[in-house]
Amino acid sequence: MNNILKYSTIEKAFLVFGSLVPSFFVLSVAFSIIINPEYNQMKQTVSILASDLIKYPFIVITGIIVYGVGVLPLGWLLYKTFFQSKFMFLVVFLTILYGLSSILAAIFKTASTKEIFFGITESSMHDFFALLVLIGIVFSMLLTTFYLIKINHEKAFSVFSIIMLCMTIIFAVIFEINSYPEIRGLIQRVVFISTLSWVQVAYFRMLLQK
Repeated sequence: MNNILKYSTIEKAFLVFGSLVPSFFVLSVAFSIIINPEYNQMKQTVSILASDLIKYPFIVITGIIVYGVGVLPLGWLLYKTFFQSKFMFLVVFLTILYGLSSILAAIFKTASTKEIFFGITESSMHDFFALLVLIGIVFSMLLTTFYLIKINHEKAFSVFSIIMLCMTIIFAVIFEINSYPEIRGLIQRVVFISTLSWVQVAYFRMLLQK
């Protein structure tokens, strides 16, 4: 396994930046909730905070975009730090998909009927990219966890990844089928907690790599 001394200056900068962006995103959401007391955290999704239905949507939009940029190099850094198989380069693609889709899901606002092209609304584009966000992060977590278990490496991170992956899949399914609309916002936050925690711990683990 490579150590942190073999990272380039840019890679070291992204390790530090990436470890901070989950917290930045959470703070942007928290601040937006504070200044929008009419927002219902239990029922409404985070996407509403980035829509025209709320005051100052640029706060959460900025938080999401910064987060999206921060996770773009995650796959490459995981590949360079832990992976030996060329097949695992797929994780590089998946984290780029995750980051870019996060950015585009923020740019295209939910609950907007504005037509983009050929009758496709802005809200539909948001939903499409939100789905790609989920696909990107779930498969990134899945492949990383499977590979680390296979090579019997990073046991603590592997166990943590299994827990976060299971939480993400279970609550994402509950969210998508909308079984509990009265707590839809809360369910989505569990998905965010598990995925953001995994991203932050992955970055921290690479920062501590010796």
